Amino acid sequence: LMPLPIQKITQENIQVAVNHAAGLYSPKTVHNMHGLLVSVLSMFLPNFKVSTTLPQKIKKKVYVPDDKMIKSLMEGSPPHLRGKPCTNPDLLKAIILASIGTLRRSEISALLESDLVGNSVKVDKAMVKDSAGKWVVKLPKTEESTRTIDFPPETMKLLREGLQEGERVVNLTPNSITDAFAELRDKVTTEKFGIHKLRHYSASIMHALNVPDIYIMERGGWKSRETLQKIYTHALDDQKTKNDKIVLDYFSEL
Repeated sequence: LMPLPIQKITQENIQVAVNHAAGLYSPKTVHNMHGLLVSVLSMFLPNFKVSTTLPQKIKKKVYVPDDKMIKSLMEGSPPHLRGKPCTNPDLLKAIILASIGTLRRSEISALLESDLVGNSVKVDKAMVKDSAGKWVVKLPKTEESTRTIDFPPETMKLLREGLQEGERVVNLTPNSITDAFAELRDKVTTEKFGIHKLRHYSASIMHALNVPDIYIMERGGWKSRETLQKIYTHALDDQKTKNDKIVLDYFSEL
C-alpha cells in the first residue's frame, strides 16, 4: 500500500495487503497493522468505510499458578519433593504478599513496618523509578490501589519476623524481586511466569470460592471488572478438573 496515494487506496487493495501480511506475520501483528491503517484513513478519508476480513487471532494459553505451585515456591523445591522454606526471607515475604494479598511488586517494595497494623497490611504507596532512573517511593497511580488488606494471623507473624521499627518489610527493589523470583521459579518448574502471576492466582482462587467481583477488585486494587474478567476467565487447572468431574458424573448418572 505504501506507494499508493491515499486517495487511490481501495478496499480491495487493503484486503490483498492483509492477505499477503497474514502469510508473513502473526494474526496479532496483522490486526495491529490494519488498526494503524484504519486510524490513518479515518483521519484523512473520514468517509472511507473499511470492511476487511482479518485473520482469526490465536487464543493464547495463559498460565496461572495453582496451590501446589505456590507451596512449591514457598518451599523452594519442585512439587514432588519436600523442601525447606525459601532461603531468601525477603523473597518469601514478597511471594506471600503477592499470592495472598494481591500486592504488586512496586507496592511490596514500598511497604514499611508501620504499614503492618494488627492483622492488616496498609497499601498506600509504590516504589518506582524517577526520570533519572533512581528508585523513589510515590503515591500509587490510581485511587483503587490505596487499600487495606487482611491477612491470616500466622502470616502477619511471618511478615513481622525480624523487622525493626521503620524498616521496609521486603528489602528488595521491584527489579530485584523480579530477578530473585525468576531464579527461584527456574529451580521449581519449567513454566515461565513472573511474580505478577501470583496476583492472578489470588484472583482466580477468590473467584473459585464465589467471592463477589466487587470484593476481589477492592482487595487487588483493580480498577475495572473487565480487567478482572481477563484474569480469571483462565480457570485454574485443578478447579477445571474438579468441575469437569462434577459435570461428567452428573451426565454419567443420567
